[in-house]
Amino acid sequence: AYVEGYHVAITSEINGRIASLNILEMQRVEAGQLLLSLDDADTEIALALAEAALREAVRNSKQQNFNASYDQVQVEISKLRRKLAELNLTRREPLLGKSVTQEQIDQSRVDLELAEAEHRAAKLRSMSSQVYAGHEDIKASPAVLAARAKVIEAWLAHQRTRIYAPIAGDVVMMSAQPGQGVIANTPLLQIIPQNTMWIEANFKESQLAILRVGQPVEVIADIYGDEHIYTGHISGFSAGTGAVFSLLPPQNAVGNWVKVVQRLPVRIDLDPEQLQAYPLKIGLSAAVKVDTSNRNGSPLGSAVHGPDLREASRWSLLEGQAVADKIIAEELAR
Repeated sequence: AYVEGYHVAITSEINGRIASLNILEMQRVEAGQLLLSLDDADTEIALALAEAALREAVRNSKQQNFNASYDQVQVEISKLRRKLAELNLTRREPLLGKSVTQEQIDQSRVDLELAEAEHRAAKLRSMSSQVYAGHEDIKASPAVLAARAKVIEAWLAHQRTRIYAPIAGDVVMMSAQPGQGVIANTPLLQIIPQNTMWIEANFKESQLAILRVGQPVEVIADIYGDEHIYTGHISGFSAGTGAVFSLLPPQNAVGNWVKVVQRLPVRIDLDPEQLQAYPLKIGLSAAVKVDTSNRNGSPLGSAVHGPDLREASRWSLLEGQAVADKIIAEELAR
């Protein structure tokens, strides 16, 4: 039997270059501790450009709304001019041959046609302006929404230049070095949490029939010997033997087959308080003794739910949204 535990790989979410390294191999770190920082010059510039683009988008949207309002007023003015031209023609036609000449009547008719054409043109300009404006709420403008999303994206990328420990544990397998180029999602180091160790015991297939989930187990780790005996219980059985999941699984469908007794990994959870008092390290050897008197548990059952090691993103999307919304509010207040 051997000690097992979680291996939490630490990666960068963006490409970059390591500017500073704040940890060493085998160092104990706490959750939320700064591990390393990437050069943030590029992301800072990208964020500044995105913020400037958002300000420009808000100003353009405001201008488009002003233009739409102006064009709507021009529609009303052209409508009044058309009405005036109609009145002039209506008043002059009965006076033809008296105080009004035919030339004046023709001019009034031309004026009416021009007024009608100007009114149609004004309506088309207003419709075109409404297409580009289209939103009384500038924050709902497609251009503003797109620029806002770019600010949030750039803000998140800038924050991700700092990499923090998601959980407490020991640093191992660290490949990160100052000045090193980093590709997104490439492992830089691992953190091994020390309070979630368990024992993986490999039982022969002939021993599995009497094993059950929940059966109590005594564990003697070689590091402490008889000085301390851990207490735990069987929490689950592997879905297959170790040979099945090896890089080159055995091929039994051959002529000269020799039977080999298989072993199945069994997970044994330990008392967390005992782990804290007598810490273990992954890979250490141990001997186990299972009390099989109670066989009411599940035979060959799957592992029960262990501790949830997932951590929500350190950088909340709401924070990035607040940065973008502040810029929009400043521009709208101008």
